[in-house]
Amino acid sequence: MDDKKEVLQKLKYELGQLEYGRNERSVRMPWENASFFQDSVTCLNHGLEGRPHPCGQCMLMPYVPEGAKAETNPCHHIPLDAKGNTIDSLDRGYNRSSVEEAVANWLRIRIAELETEIAATEIPAKG
Repeated sequence: MDDKKEVLQKLKYELGQLEYGRNERSVRMPWENASFFQDSVTCLNHGLEGRPHPCGQCMLMPYVPEGAKAETNPCHHIPLDAKGNTIDSLDRGYNRSSVEEAVANWLRIRIAELETEIAATEIPAKG
């Protein structure tokens, strides 16, 4: 369950960054990740030179379809909506705000699912 809580916290942080902006470096020069999931705390290699950890160990791998797990950026092949759109497919034909909205919607759904799963496994306090 601790793993689910860690994933939940990282997904909430990712969503917060999308919804409230990326002013991590400076208010005058906002930071915007170049690559969804990869340039954020959800990435196992976030802030590390040379990507030393294989993507197969990433917390997002359970959401990656089997056929895409061997891709260079498997997290970019996670289906974001009922149509099967992915970061990879949306990056090719949509503007950045459309991709951000699709990712944000996916994050909201995953966060709600994780919160429900965690709540179902926690023992209510006696009182």
